[in-house]
Amino acid sequence: MKKEFIYIILKLALSKGNSLSIQHKMKRYSTKIIKYINNKILIINPESDMQINDIINIEIEYNGTFKMLGKVTEIKETNITIELKKDFQYITKRQSFRLPLFYPIIINDEYKGIILDFNKNNYIAITSTENNFNIEDEIKIKLISVNDIIIKGKIEKIRDEIFNFKRYIIKFEDSENTDAINFFNKIISNYI
Repeated sequence: MKKEFIYIILKLALSKGNSLSIQHKMKRYSTKIIKYINNKILIINPESDMQINDIINIEIEYNGTFKMLGKVTEIKETNITIELKKDFQYITKRQSFRLPLFYPIIINDEYKGIILDFNKNNYIAITSTENNFNIEDEIKIKLISVNDIIIKGKIEKIRDEIFNFKRYIIKFEDSENTDAINFFNKIISNYI
């Protein structure tokens, strides 16, 4: 799996409200993330015996398991701040991970649609009420809220969805791969 894609998944895994498991001195605690910013997470205090500068093991389940180390930097009655180490391990059994997203887009500078998901093989699934697209059609996609990144590709599959919607599966052109990663980093930055 591409390293850039795993970092996108990690950003989503560290989102507010996600659960995580902490192991400290042979005890395991479950808690939730309050906030993630600048390599630090603020979590709900699980009422443990953690002290400042303690090193803890962290596991986050998010379409696989992220394992990482953290150092306790601040303890308050209701929350704890943990500085994350830069290294992490990602374990998944999936060969082709799909990142679910529901983000508004403009298709071919004309039609509104929604990104449904994206995978590591540079396939994207979108939907639109406009049903005039065909297999092999060239598609240009840009975010409604961010105008500086555009990705292009060809429709490879079309599937019927409910309420007369169509799901279009698009493969990015090889020359657009790095732009696709930047595109999704922009989405995640706006989303989180």
